[in-house]
Amino acid sequence: MEMWENLAALSGLSSDEIEAKRKKIQDRVEKIIALVEKNRAKKQKQPPVIKQETEEQTFENLWDVIVKELTTPPHRSRKEKIIIKEELL
Repeated sequence: MEMWENLAALSGLSSDEIEAKRKKIQDRVEKIIALVEKNRAKKQKQPPVIKQETEEQTFENLWDVIVKELTTPPHRSRKEKIIIKEELL
């Protein structure tokens, strides 16, 4: 209780005003928690939504993968020595 009395003295508010503000904040927090728990329970009851792609979207996605694979250099973990065919002669 001493902490709340010190807070009241420092803020210039009465102990009753501090208690009222504290209760209001506690009520808001409890409402938020209840809402979050309600939404979690609702989501757990609903089956997952499976996105259906059209044939055109599937083709576009496949095309994007092909373009990326053909135009992006492979990831190398270390620097590989560059060998120039003319240097071997």
